Amino acid sequence: MSIDIETARKVAHLARIRVDEDRL
Repeated sequence: MSIDIETARKVAHLARIRVDEDRL
């Protein structure tokens, strides 16, 4: 389960970066 949480964290982080790029 810890692996799934870490993967979700990475995905959320990448998604956040994408949103920031879209804003720019």
